[in-house]
Amino acid sequence: MLRVIRELLFYEDEENIPQTQTTNIAVAVEYMNRILKRRATVFVISDFVAEGYEKDLQIANKRHDMVAIHIADPLEEHLPAVGLIELEDLETGEIMLVDTSVGAIREQHSAHVAHEKERLTKYFRSIGMDYIAIRTNESYVKPLTRFFRKRTRRIH
Repeated sequence: MLRVIRELLFYEDEENIPQTQTTNIAVAVEYMNRILKRRATVFVISDFVAEGYEKDLQIANKRHDMVAIHIADPLEEHLPAVGLIELEDLETGEIMLVDTSVGAIREQHSAHVAHEKERLTKYFRSIGMDYIAIRTNESYVKPLTRFFRKRTRRIH
């Protein structure tokens, strides 16, 4: 499992660069449901900053053993107080100027990110889907090891 994660993190293939920047988890899950004929364990690795995938993921979770691996970057969770910064939404291309020296803006952003993380956690729990949170500034080994140990105890 660790090798698969490492390969995903360091994957480079100039010929297979996605033509679009948008994340469409629903399309990936629909495709997976079409090609996988037998029950499988499937890891969905994403930041889950997307829309409209919940129903497809719920259906897939009834058919397969789905595990969500949520990748979160702490720099996206808490904006630093550095003054004016230009932010680009990688999915839409929208660019906005944000004054991070305003504490209320930083607090509002952090609250929004925390709310979304809590919403995701509750969603995965509500559909019975395993969930692993991995932060980009920390090793992925501990959360994965903890998950597999917990899963092993649950199975046995």
